[in-house]
Amino acid sequence: MNRVGCTYVVKAKIELTREDIEFLCDLARDHYDATCRGSAVAGRDAFLHGARVLIQSVAGCRETDTIVEDWSFRECDIARKTLESARYLSEPKSTYAAVLDGILRSAQELINHESVRLNS
Repeated sequence: MNRVGCTYVVKAKIELTREDIEFLCDLARDHYDATCRGSAVAGRDAFLHGARVLIQSVAGCRETDTIVEDWSFRECDIARKTLESARYLSEPKSTYAAVLDGILRSAQELINHESVRLNS
């Protein structure tokens, strides 16, 4: 066996407010896709549930209601898929979802760019 090299896994740092997390979790809970639903309840791929638990645990210890999470391309993708159902919501919520989607899309583009740069 020969060692060939290394592969780097890139994640994006995402700053989330309590409002962001609750909005994503609410959408995920009622989503048609099991993967999206699973992201908001305790379990293996429950990154939204983990973010909710984290922000609830630090809420009394900090001045701001934000956390910074390291999300993979897949986690950003699942969150973006969850946000698709927001287009059926009222105007302020659908606009809010579009803003979150834009941030997550930018994070995915950054992950792709850095992955290519580091793994070439």
